[in-house]
Amino acid sequence: MRIPIYLINLDQRPDRLAAMQERLRGLVYTRVPAFDGNRLAADALAGREVSAKLTRNEIGCYLSHEAVWRDVVEKRHPLACVLEDDVVFSREFADFMASGCWADLDFDLVKLDNWPGEIVLSRLGRRIRHRAVYRIRSTTFSAACYLVSARGAAKLLREGRTLRHAVDILQFATKSPWLLANKVYQLSPAIAAQEQLVTATPSSSDIEASRIEARRRRKSLKRRGLARVVREVERIYRQARALPGRIASAVKNKRREIGFD
Repeated sequence: MRIPIYLINLDQRPDRLAAMQERLRGLVYTRVPAFDGNRLAADALAGREVSAKLTRNEIGCYLSHEAVWRDVVEKRHPLACVLEDDVVFSREFADFMASGCWADLDFDLVKLDNWPGEIVLSRLGRRIRHRAVYRIRSTTFSAACYLVSARGAAKLLREGRTLRHAVDILQFATKSPWLLANKVYQLSPAIAAQEQLVTATPSSSDIEASRIEARRRRKSLKRRGLARVVREVERIYRQARALPGRIASAVKNKRREIGFD
């Protein structure tokens, strides 16, 4: 049985849709029209509290993923694959879209793409074909390609009552309690990657460009004046308090860099 695949794509980016159609040749997918954060309907966020730190594009991206989670729950899919329109795949991607691969894994999310740099993962993993999945224990980025279970989709929908974080921060960053409170895994090596990370001349990604700009702006604000000194003192204090836990964590976890193959 094949896993349902959802592809998030802006109406004004038929070029990206065409590229993804070529990459997904032979696989059935459902295109989900992405929300354009700069053209949101007046009632798109009615009744919700939204963090002032989120950019319009981050809000649009969140709503786009949320539309997928809602469809997964409504159609009672046991699991589904969620794609943004700026990913490339390994030759084995289609093989992992058979639901039998994942039948024995109890999960909320499985991150199928990678992000540069090391992340902390559980030392013990589970074999999936000739790769492995590990519980994510530290922050990573990108919601460009992941599996979500029906249970995980329902949990994520409940988080949307208040929009505090960009979608990948909610799912894969320790600043969001959701990551460590749920069963979130990383596939290693990854079977997908953002085009900008592996292609010499990538086409522009509307979603990722907005994320990078938002993070740059927030980092710039953090560097200013006395607030920077206060934050540094607080950081040192938190690190000292967390040291015993970090030592215990090192026994159970391991830093790894996730390749793409």
